[in-house]
Amino acid sequence: MVGVGERGGLQLVEGGLANPDGGVDPWVFQAGCAEAFARTWVVRGFSPTTVRGYTSLLARVLGRFDCPVWEVVAEDVDEMLHALAAVGLAPGTRRQYLQMLRAFHGFVAARYGAQVRAVFGVPVGDGGLDRFNHVRHAGDDAAVGPPPGRERLQAFFSFVRSQVAVASDYRVMARDYALLRTPYHSAVRVSELVRLDQADVHPHLGPSGKLHVRFGKAANTSGPRPRWAPMLEGVDRILALVPGRRPTAIPCHRAAVLRR
Repeated sequence: MVGVGERGGLQLVEGGLANPDGGVDPWVFQAGCAEAFARTWVVRGFSPTTVRGYTSLLARVLGRFDCPVWEVVAEDVDEMLHALAAVGLAPGTRRQYLQMLRAFHGFVAARYGAQVRAVFGVPVGDGGLDRFNHVRHAGDDAAVGPPPGRERLQAFFSFVRSQVAVASDYRVMARDYALLRTPYHSAVRVSELVRLDQADVHPHLGPSGKLHVRFGKAANTSGPRPRWAPMLEGVDRILALVPGRRPTAIPCHRAAVLRR
């Protein structure tokens, strides 16, 4: 069975959840909880790769604490986050640690809260998770509500297109219009879009053309992964609005997407 060694690291131990009538090692008890938690991922149909990744993350999270999860307090979580930030882990990675801690703590509280109180004489606390150690996500500031409908988007794009003809700097306005429309019709991420160049547009590939995304989203720290994205619903005509001459100096965050 998967067990918990010093500072929560997962290892193999003998037996299952200890009998409340006998001596109970809290690390062994937590190990049984961790094994049961991992089985829920299998039951829910997660792939073996995902289960291995989650198990590894859970081991790293539990290894950050000198006490079982039901005894973790806010100061322990603050110390973990500070240590993760000190070694240079990105906010997204630190957020994954918090999410795993929250998920495992909730599982223990729901499934084994009564046993923890009976065996160890303490209630399962809040896991040290509060609004003060919440790692901010860019989406936290997003407006809550349904996304705009097709009619509203069409009205918006029509307005922006009308401004292209009357803009004092046609080249800049045409570029911005292309930047707005291209993700809507090609499913290219904004972070990918701003790194496209003239040579990445291939209007003659496939039925409607393709964009060569050279700096696609990375996965498992593998670095950017190139891919091809289709040009749908007349993206080639939208990109044709932009002058074909390569710009001499445009900041990266407003890079131009040019027609071939």
